[in-house]
Amino acid sequence: MEKGEGKMIFDEMCSFHCPRWYELPEISLYMDQVLSLIEKALAIFVNESEGKIATSTMINNYVKHKVVPPPTKKRYNREHLAYLIIVSLSKRVLSMSEICDLLALLLNQYSIDKVYNIFGDELEYALKSTFGDCTSLEQCTTPNEPALTVLRATLMALANKMLAQTLLTTNKVKAVKNKK
Repeated sequence: MEKGEGKMIFDEMCSFHCPRWYELPEISLYMDQVLSLIEKALAIFVNESEGKIATSTMINNYVKHKVVPPPTKKRYNREHLAYLIIVSLSKRVLSMSEICDLLALLLNQYSIDKVYNIFGDELEYALKSTFGDCTSLEQCTTPNEPALTVLRATLMALANKMLAQTLLTTNKVKAVKNKK
């Protein structure tokens, strides 16, 4: 990676803006329009090794497994877009079952528009706090040992994933107990 390219990626991550609820289209969209919107909004997260952020098959599966509400007459509204953006990024860290649990926990306290806006705020905060401490790749890596930085980032991701899973499990158990 070129020096300038690393700086550009860090700048992009720090300045990423997740569209908020009011910025999502008010009109209903067809699948190809939804895919285009998601790909454009989440372009910085596209990773060749992980494939596309969203495909029509993925979206159909989310609907089939009730992760996302079904479209109305093959059209997707703001609510669908919010779910799809949340699921598209969360699936990189959590299983579909865990995403369903997370959404259920959030939707138990907030409306989907509020959940989605919180998601956007938290995503931007996470990117800024991760990429903002360094203004370039060179500042983030241990001199002559970039492998240690990669290892550290991997282990931080693992630790945060474990924290999320533990909290989901704990809160799921509490929610079940409270229903009895």
